[in-house]
Amino acid sequence: MQKHCCTKVFTYDWTTPHQSLSRFHFLCSTPKKWCKSVVTILYSSR
Repeated sequence: MQKHCCTKVFTYDWTTPHQSLSRFHFLCSTPKKWCKSVVTILYSSR
């Protein structure tokens, strides 16, 4: 589940190279229940 979420967000955020990489790593260590919240934050910070 976590891996799937990671991959999804990584794909969505692929347009911003370096920043998305650190976000991607953060998401990989993020519990499943935080996934959607972090995704929302990602979109908001765009």
